[in-house]
Amino acid sequence: SRKALSLGLASHVGETVNYDVQTFGSSLPVKVMEALTMAEVKVIESGWAWMVCGERLIIWKISQTAVAKLSVCKELQLPPSEHSYYADLLDITSSSPLESAALQSVCILVVSAEGRARFWPNLAQEGNYSETDLDLGEFCNSVVTVRGGSFIVSSLRNRLLRASVDSAGKLHFRELVQGQGVLSGIGRRVSSLFGTFLSPPANETLHSVLWVGGASCLYTLTSSGLNKWELDDTWEQHVLRWDTQRALTESIADAIWGSDSNYEEMKEGANVAYLDMKLSQCGLVVLAAAWNPSDSPCLAYFCLVTLQDNGAAISDLFTVEVTKFNPPFQVSAMETGSRAEAVAQDDKTKLLKAAFLQFCRNDLVGAQTLTDELFPVDGEGAELDSTVVQIDLDLVDDYPASDPRWAESVPDESVGFPLTSLIILHQLEDKMKAHGCFMDFLLQVGLLERLGQVTVRSSPMATRLLLCEHAEKLQAAMALKNHHAKNTELVTRTISKALQQSNTPVPPSLTAADVFFREVSQISSALECLLEEEERSLKENQVNSVQWAETVLAVNNIIKDMLQAAGQYRETKASLYRCVEDTATEPEFVPWTASTAVRSVISRQHDIILHSVYPHADSSLRGVLCEQLVALLDIYLGGYVAQLTSLQQQRPPLAQQDRYSSLEMEYIQRRSELLHPLMELGQYQWAATLAEKYCDFDILVQMCEQTENQSRLQLYMNKFSQQNFSDFLFRWYMEKGKRGKLLSQPAAQHQQLASFLQSHQHLSWLHHIHVHDYASAHKTLYSQTNMETRYFVKKKTLLALSKLTALASDLPQDEIHKQVHEMVEQERFLLHQETLPRQLLQDKQQNPDNMPLLSAHNLIQLYICDDNRGANEYDYKKALDLLEYVEQDQVDVQALKCDIFSKALRRDDWSTADGNDDPLDAAKDSVFVKILLKLIQEGVPLQTYLPDVTDLLDSDDLSSLKTKPYFEFVLRANYEHFLQAQM
Repeated sequence: SRKALSLGLASHVGETVNYDVQTFGSSLPVKVMEALTMAEVKVIESGWAWMVCGERLIIWKISQTAVAKLSVCKELQLPPSEHSYYADLLDITSSSPLESAALQSVCILVVSAEGRARFWPNLAQEGNYSETDLDLGEFCNSVVTVRGGSFIVSSLRNRLLRASVDSAGKLHFRELVQGQGVLSGIGRRVSSLFGTFLSPPANETLHSVLWVGGASCLYTLTSSGLNKWELDDTWEQHVLRWDTQRALTESIADAIWGSDSNYEEMKEGANVAYLDMKLSQCGLVVLAAAWNPSDSPCLAYFCLVTLQDNGAAISDLFTVEVTKFNPPFQVSAMETGSRAEAVAQDDKTKLLKAAFLQFCRNDLVGAQTLTDELFPVDGEGAELDSTVVQIDLDLVDDYPASDPRWAESVPDESVGFPLTSLIILHQLEDKMKAHGCFMDFLLQVGLLERLGQVTVRSSPMATRLLLCEHAEKLQAAMALKNHHAKNTELVTRTISKALQQSNTPVPPSLTAADVFFREVSQISSALECLLEEEERSLKENQVNSVQWAETVLAVNNIIKDMLQAAGQYRETKASLYRCVEDTATEPEFVPWTASTAVRSVISRQHDIILHSVYPHADSSLRGVLCEQLVALLDIYLGGYVAQLTSLQQQRPPLAQQDRYSSLEMEYIQRRSELLHPLMELGQYQWAATLAEKYCDFDILVQMCEQTENQSRLQLYMNKFSQQNFSDFLFRWYMEKGKRGKLLSQPAAQHQQLASFLQSHQHLSWLHHIHVHDYASAHKTLYSQTNMETRYFVKKKTLLALSKLTALASDLPQDEIHKQVHEMVEQERFLLHQETLPRQLLQDKQQNPDNMPLLSAHNLIQLYICDDNRGANEYDYKKALDLLEYVEQDQVDVQALKCDIFSKALRRDDWSTADGNDDPLDAAKDSVFVKILLKLIQEGVPLQTYLPDVTDLLDSDDLSSLKTKPYFEFVLRANYEHFLQAQM
């Protein structure tokens, strides 16, 4: 807007013949000539000038001799800022007139867009400055020098602070409050009432700040009015506020459309924006722009309004002069939404570029208006993303139009952001500044927070992160260019190969470097070509030659520096590309440094170093190689972490659980494959560096075991306690069969070990015994005993240990007696299996220790089976004893009793008893009777074990004997005798 006014006045002057334009002052200092690239220059009447270039400030005196200008040109470092500096964000002052002021008497105040103020009390001492943060509430607009060596700092929303310097050189700030001038002497209640009407409107935009030193007056021009202050060295008074909208809008509309037939309609829809303000001999001159959206075509008219300040008021008499209309505006901010929507994609790209250039000229209002019309809030998001990406891509791949060698190669329409430098490295730096300006533009006009996602490398990616990728590639390109001077032949061959592979021609007037470094977006193609050059060099040169090793070291450094430069930018500038909190779930983030192509390059280099170079290198070269390799692997693994982190941050958490799990498995596998070789080569320090950073616990444990460094293991247990390193170590010992080491942990780890062993009860009792916790040992062992159903010896051993630990424990005596009694019962049951004839178990075991644990039903069948040829009354008695251990809900006990006694009856030859009149005498030597006598001897009621005689006779085992009447007679007689005898 300020430049627009200057152009308007220059045009006005140029229409007369009474002016002549000549050069002023001597030639510019060398520093200034070198920095005249994308820089903003300001010249003030006192003969001083300054130029802002990135975060550098160059200030000099114009009218100086050739010798003097060298000492009066100073370069200062501005405070760090995420937003671009421009010349109005600083001003200078001096205790003496600036025209003749000595260098040491000149003071400078600079305020960044965010409000970081830096003050130099003495221009001769660049390093002597103080800093403070100003609470402006929004972005800083300008810094203006006023009376008494003080400054006025203004914000975009019309907040004004006066900065003054005390005797110690320290800055102090106080706010200029509007609406206090003529009311300052009346009561608080009255002043508060009038303040309601005199307070400035909320959210008004400040367009211009003007200091008139001769009258000690300060004027501010805002979107709603004109304000005036009178200032002394120590005080300020708000004199007036004049409503420009009310007073001027109708007059401006009359001056533009007054002769039109539809004047009333045009006046009703007229829009007026107030852009800037200057002081002339005729009065205050305000630059305004007016348009009507319903006008066809919609044109913008620039007007110069001359006002008269009468001291306490602005005169109602003023002049309005319409300078000229601006045809390019007809497709810009003045158009209606429906017309803007019809603009083709290519046109929208051009128009957004135009808005960007308006922003670069400090015309924020024009840029905002044009942007809002092109991309309304309720518009299509995908179109915005593609347009923004294309413009940023055009910036980073822009042509150096000022280089005459490129004259025939530059497209008809370039991005429009001039690259004036002829040096490649400076061109890349200029592109970096242009990208920063574009990001600032997107933020200021509200587009950055509206960006969604685009498709990159066949996958979705957040648009903001792709913009960051463009900047990262610029950093990588600068790193590669810096190596061009150190390794000229290698880099030249590399970029030539890259251009050849992409079929990119090199015009005769240009070098391969000119063409390659112009297209920054393709910078990653150099990485693979570097490896091809490296492999060629290794084949062509002898192993012991200097060039053989130097090529490998150079390639390592180039790849490392390129990828690290990109990663460092991504990390340090993360806040600039961070998504807003309420953004929908973003896609998985795969940095270009973690793309398949780049990972392949690092993997190949990993193999080349370890298999082709390392075996032939001496100890010093091996150390350097390992250090370089670790840096490359750090980048490789860091890419996986970035991917996994992006998946973790999705809402709802881990929305893509399957994708996360598969990627994590891939990461763990590749991590192991890359770090194991370092460990195998004995490079424990380098392997540990990455294993610690990326939590490869397997590598850390193996290294500590190989080096027998138990103290380091303890260190890792403490360091990675939150990541459950102890559990990993204990599990590793379990899997490797190192149970002795598992159970010999120091006291500090006993609690963690006990927690781990809760899910490994077969070992936890050993730990309990080790720490003399016999009650817990008994509890664990007894639980293990009851769960053991497979092996006899194991169950017997567990039972014995459980009984011993119970007796050794501090449990109450009654509880110990109860537990021991239960265990004795189990031992009785086990004794039945232990006393089985060995031949019956031969088919059940190969190794005595692996003898299966048999159930009560199985044991009964073994005792009474036909294979137990020597079975007698004792075997059958044991079978009957085992009935109490049979699970009655699974086995028919009555049928089992019939089975036992029927098999006992079959043990005797009953045919020899025929003809014996005494059935008791006939059966007295039978196994059946001996069993009954044994039961009676032990005092066991026969009814408990004897089945019903009818059921017994019906059993299948006695089918052959049942046909003999005498057998049934003897059996029933003995049943009757023994049952009555016991009653």
